[in-house]
Amino acid sequence: MTEYLLSRLNNGAARAHSFLNPPLDRFDQSDELSQSLLSNSDDYELGEHQTRRKSCIKIAHSFSFLSVFALLRLLVVAITPSFISNIYYASKPRQLHKTSFLDGLRGYASIIVAVFHLLIVQPSNEWVNETWGVNEQEGMGSNLLQLPFIRVLFLGVPMVTCFFLISGFVLSYRSVLLIRSGEHERLSESLVSLIFRRGFRLFLPPIAGIIFEKILVPCIYSSPPPVWTMISDVYAQTSAVMYCWRWDEHNVSLLHLWTIPIEFSCSMLLFLVIMGVSRLRTWMRLFVVGVLIIHSNASGHWAVLLFMAGLFIAETEAIIEERRRAQKGNKSIGERMQWISRLQLAFWITIFLVGLYLAGYPIHRVEISFDFRWVYPHTPKVYLDTEGFHLPLKFWTSVSSVLVIVALFRVPTLQKAFTTPVAQYLGDVSYSVYLVHNAVQISIGADIKAKISFGAL
Repeated sequence: MTEYLLSRLNNGAARAHSFLNPPLDRFDQSDELSQSLLSNSDDYELGEHQTRRKSCIKIAHSFSFLSVFALLRLLVVAITPSFISNIYYASKPRQLHKTSFLDGLRGYASIIVAVFHLLIVQPSNEWVNETWGVNEQEGMGSNLLQLPFIRVLFLGVPMVTCFFLISGFVLSYRSVLLIRSGEHERLSESLVSLIFRRGFRLFLPPIAGIIFEKILVPCIYSSPPPVWTMISDVYAQTSAVMYCWRWDEHNVSLLHLWTIPIEFSCSMLLFLVIMGVSRLRTWMRLFVVGVLIIHSNASGHWAVLLFMAGLFIAETEAIIEERRRAQKGNKSIGERMQWISRLQLAFWITIFLVGLYLAGYPIHRVEISFDFRWVYPHTPKVYLDTEGFHLPLKFWTSVSSVLVIVALFRVPTLQKAFTTPVAQYLGDVSYSVYLVHNAVQISIGADIKAKISFGAL
């Protein structure tokens, strides 16, 4: 038994010695790396064993360097925006679908909201809330960026109404397709899944952002407040975010997170309406949803109006798509209706421009503005009489969002600006940008805010 153990130990020692001192013939002389490592004449002066050992060490170091390089390469790819990394690493381009432009629109909207909040905190940037020419009446200069259409690039509320309308469409489109195909069992399963997951998707990221903003940021950039104060701030902010049943009331204490509870409550109402109208005929379904849109507007609930409008657009788009597939290949119809198509194109481009114009509705002193004072008297009375945070603004920007998005569906050429790789990438990160931009501005944006002032141009 002792001899057996000794023989095993000797075999192990021999293997270790051969591993540390490999014979020269183990290396393939045709291998460029081996030749370069073994061709140094200085190595042979050290002796045979030292030469072999040094060669092994060099090879090990080479492989270690390659491993570190590979890890660094993976890290660079991971943090590089997808629209850049896909140029070099993607096996095939991203597949676009019929509604991909909505992702791009949502991405641009999130960036505009961040820019709006960056500008609005400076008193010198009050021009963002007013239109061109208002300051001229007071002997002050105006800003060219206040002109219609241009000012849309700096306004936050029109982007929020776009968010709500897009949410109404996206959350209901698949359900509408299932209803129209008669798959009511799958519809029930889909709605159950949507209802269950909606709260987690909406609330968990903001709560993480609140913890980052209320605890981590103060600890990094200033003397932190007492621990109990930070915990109570997190609890108060989280409770406010999760209090959803004020419908579309603007809770100013939530800053940019005021949209989250509205998004949740209107989503739940949307799912209820979808289930309620799922067994109706198409015309009756459109009629009921249309009545709900009118009723929401008459009640002053602009966010509910947008979610119901999203459902209405989803139904009409499904109908149009079915008819388009039925007429595909019928050249006689296309040639006969060509002149009508041109008129329709001109009509929808006009609708798009009207929507962009209304999106520039100002926050302050609209009654004396040269470009919107004629719009203000047509505001529904409920939005003027009800106490709320800029309700006329939210009504008109809701109308603008409906006009713009419906026009985009009808004019594919206009969609191209929102289907570029950059736009699609911004759409992928839009919710993250919306949630964290305030914390970023608090932490590193103070100096930037002080320097951003366009003044009078």
